[in-house]
Amino acid sequence: MSYDISLYDQAFLRNALQTGLGDWTKATTLPAAVNEAAVSAALSNGFTESLLDEKFIQFMMAQGHPPGREFVLDSTFAFAQMTVFSGSIAFSISSSERAANSIKICSDIARQLARTHGLALFDPQTGEAEFE
Repeated sequence: MSYDISLYDQAFLRNALQTGLGDWTKATTLPAAVNEAAVSAALSNGFTESLLDEKFIQFMMAQGHPPGREFVLDSTFAFAQMTVFSGSIAFSISSSERAANSIKICSDIARQLARTHGLALFDPQTGEAEFE
């Protein structure tokens, strides 16, 4: 199991939740500046970028889904992954003794990005959405 937190364009998330949209892979593209801010926030919080396998990249592109940029935080107190897609920013925290710290770190980063860039935050575990 993992704990997930995602950021989306506000109008997209409202529509997805109201209509019960099943496929969120075509979320509204986020501005490049937002994705750059997410990368900067990840790196300044100890995440490192993980390079994707070229065959995986080719497979995803052939499916019409460009892969995101992946970042991992792996320290004695936290373990989490952040992926920056064109239409969303996703945090995933695996079940472990570091999960509570990891959820706090990722939630703080996500809420700061949401506030600064006018994004909506979605927590599928609780079904709660936050619109700034």
